[in-house]
Amino acid sequence: AAQPATAAKAPASGMQAARLGLMNLVGDWSMEMWSLTGDGRKLEGAGTVEGVAVGDYAVNLTIREFAAPEMPNAKGGGTIQLTLHPERGLSLTSKLRATDEELRLSGQFQSGNYVFYLIGGGAETITGAQRSSFRLEFKPVNQDAWVVETYSSVDGRTARIQSANLTRR
Repeated sequence: AAQPATAAKAPASGMQAARLGLMNLVGDWSMEMWSLTGDGRKLEGAGTVEGVAVGDYAVNLTIREFAAPEMPNAKGGGTIQLTLHPERGLSLTSKLRATDEELRLSGQFQSGNYVFYLIGGGAETITGAQRSSFRLEFKPVNQDAWVVETYSSVDGRTARIQSANLTRR
């Protein structure tokens, strides 16, 4: 009887780690990021993000300020909600005011990282990069820093098309 009880606890501890990690996103963050354009140029931007817990299994990230000199449409911020579904894994919903487009992603907690894949089609990013094989990864560095990276297919291979560093304020 002891063996099945131990096996039953293993997924819960992974779930607990995923939940606690998400809750670490609660607080105020500075964000520095870059995005590749469809023609391969790197555009940079910076802003602030506020993370607020929504119950025990979700975090809303609100981009309060954002400025990118070469991306004037990127102003105005937006929201991202990360939710841990105990039986189904992770989901992410993103709505940026610059595009007024809602993106939905489904994901998993893998080796301490939150990995999401785009649900459905997805034309282009605001900078013109294709979303055909979109993957988004939230990676905790420590209690006060996260890296958020976006990958997509570029010329038949997977390439990082966007990276953001979040640092606790």
